[in-house]
Amino acid sequence: WAGPAHLVWPDGRRREFSMELIVAPTSDPKRYTWTVVYSEGSQRQERPYELVVVDAAEGRYEIDEKNGIRLASTLIGGTLRSAFTVEGVQVVTCERLERTPTGERIVSEMLSFDGRDPITTGGGEVPPVAVIRPSTLQEAVLTRWAGK
Repeated sequence: WAGPAHLVWPDGRRREFSMELIVAPTSDPKRYTWTVVYSEGSQRQERPYELVVVDAAEGRYEIDEKNGIRLASTLIGGTLRSAFTVEGVQVVTCERLERTPTGERIVSEMLSFDGRDPITTGGGEVPPVAVIRPSTLQEAVLTRWAGK
């Protein structure tokens, strides 16, 4: 899977790049390659993860980053979803397979929030609510790609 991607900020700044997602079976029927590749100009960053089937009937999966980090993911509403926090930044990811009249595509979204300084509202008669604002959105639309 490959296609255009971009990163956008609330102030309208935008950064364009390319993204690939390589998904393939491994010798273990519960593990698939899940390699994410980002390309911008002559720079290429490859992240060789694996998708692990924990319990398909319950929609439970993991992204194994192969470095001790394992991100719990859930297939819900036809979308693989994950949420995690790293160094105070909260990240919500979604990968959705869509069928269109021109074929299949994967829509990938990664929404980041800076959770280090939440704004608290409510309290008193209603529960306090910690509000965090989105800081960036990464989006990509990937179509099947036969390879190099």
